[in-house]
Amino acid sequence: MDAPVRGRDWWWVVGLGLLAIAFYYLNVLMVAFLVPLQVLYARRGRRAFLLSSALVLIGVAAIGLVLDGGSGALLARLIPSGIEVGEVLLLLLGLLAMNSRFLGIERRIYRLLAVTGVIAVLSVPLLIYAAQSVQVNAALRAMVRATLRIMQSSLGMSSGSLAQFSDIDKAAALLKGIVFRGYLFGYFVMLAATWRIGSSFSARSMEERPSPLSRFILPELVLWPVLASWALVVISRFTDLGVVVYLAWNAGLIGAFLYALTGVGIVEHLLDRLRVARGLRLLLMLGVLFLLMVPGVGIVLAGLLTVLGISELWVRFGRV
Repeated sequence: MDAPVRGRDWWWVVGLGLLAIAFYYLNVLMVAFLVPLQVLYARRGRRAFLLSSALVLIGVAAIGLVLDGGSGALLARLIPSGIEVGEVLLLLLGLLAMNSRFLGIERRIYRLLAVTGVIAVLSVPLLIYAAQSVQVNAALRAMVRATLRIMQSSLGMSSGSLAQFSDIDKAAALLKGIVFRGYLFGYFVMLAATWRIGSSFSARSMEERPSPLSRFILPELVLWPVLASWALVVISRFTDLGVVVYLAWNAGLIGAFLYALTGVGIVEHLLDRLRVARGLRLLLMLGVLFLLMVPGVGIVLAGLLTVLGISELWVRFGRV
């Protein structure tokens, strides 16, 4: 995995690095910008991945400075660009940890949990600062105002139809809560999806593809921190827990996501046992994906899959 980068490998390094940058600046494909780098790691190894990652960081920094405009002070333009590069760097380090023997951990899902835990610990000081910062609140209010202006000018919405969003402070507080309650969860899901999709694309044969979800099983020990996280969320409704509630929300969402995947694995296992045709399975999968995107229905369906995943602790589906 650490062979020297030579010959046509450089085409992979540069080509997939540029593709990742292009994905990053295309709103539709931004969430998939790490996939080319995962393909590169799987096909050409760690050194090629590190070189392409450096190219991505340089590209994001340079393009960010250009897009910020040229009239402001250099320091004022460097700060947002530096924050953006830092966010990309954390994602790249997480992907590297998933593909490496991070902390000597064998199972990849545990590596992902471990690196997310490290990010959580490192983010606590920033979380405390951001939760109380006047500058952060001002920036969120400015973001809400800018969004309302775009909706009014670009989408042709009248000021009357936007009246429900006219309380800038309330909208900013809502945005702040959403971001803080889900930043680690988003990090976790993005890395998990990137590894899964990238590894599937880079597999040279069916044997090299990631294991099907029908084999994805969580140990009983995982349930207790998940229950503790949701207990803290409930307690926060009655007393102020400070930034702890944000960490609890993130941990609870990650746990629910893992058990929902377990639920999907149980469904796949049952379909295997019933020998359901591949075409019908594809239709079922597309139907589930569609329902997950429907407001309200998606939450109920995700909840049912999570409960199904947890139920395996007591109900034997024959997957062990």
